[in-house]
Parts: sequence; structure tokens; C-alpha cells
Amino acid sequence: LKTRTQEAVEFPEPSMGWVSVDKLPIRFGGSYRNEAEAAEIIDWVVERWPVWQQHKDTQGKPLSETVALITAYRPQANLLRARLDKTLDQLRSRAPNEWPSAEDVEKVTIGTVHQLQGAERPIVCFSLVEGPGQAANSFIDRDSSMLNVG
Repeated sequence: LKTRTQEAVEFPEPSMGWVSVDKLPIRFGGSYRNEAEAAEIIDWVVERWPVWQQHKDTQGKPLSETVALITAYRPQANLLRARLDKTLDQLRSRAPNEWPSAEDVEKVTIGTVHQLQGAERPIVCFSLVEGPGQAANSFIDRDSSMLNVG
């Protein structure tokens, strides 16, 4: 993976970051998903949303124009969608004006890498799903272009 992005000093997120989630994925049908990783990602979106709304580059933008959640596995994408919907529904029930609307959340790009092609977002989160134990049979080994988002 070659980073070709310059670090933006004033942007609220680093140009590239990594969070290690020490939980193995589970088989789901003929694919994988990682519930602990999905929870970590949704917690991150919720934690960072107020910061994104205060930053000049993302202020006032809907969530759907701010972030995309991408993965190589359809079950993981479905899990991310369900968790984001549920979490933001709960938060809106307590403070409706502080959180993205249900309509906006529905428009957030959450899916496989192919769904992001041609759609640009200031913040893209890639849910790897796999752990070190799956590295020998990784989706990256089958198609390394899956991470070419530049």
C-alpha cells in the first residue's frame, strides 16, 4: 500500500490511520464479518461526527457527503449499515437536532470497494475484517487492486 496523500495539517483526521481490533472475523455464509471491528467503526463515526461538523472543510455537510465505509465483504457492509442505522436512531431519539437524519444516514456509502468508485468523500474508512490469521488467503492476495482508491 503506497500512500500518495499529503498530510493536511488542519484536517480533523490524519490522511491515513490504522486501528487494530484484536478480534478474529467469523464465517458468514461463504464470506466473513467482524462484529468487534464494525462496533469500533460505528463508535468512531459517532465520536467524530461533532468534530467533523465543526471543521471548516466538513462543517454543515451531511454525513453522506463526509464519510464512506468500505469493505471487501458484503456481510460486513450489511453489518456496518445495520449498526450505523440503529446507533444513530437511538442518538436521534435523545437529541434529534445533533445527529444526521435517517434520510441522510440511508445515503451514506456503505459497501464494497466497487460502490465507492467515482464517489469522492473527505473521509473513507476501510473495514479490513480479516486478522493476521487470514493473511495467507486474503482478498488482497486475490485482487490487490481492491485497495487502489487513488
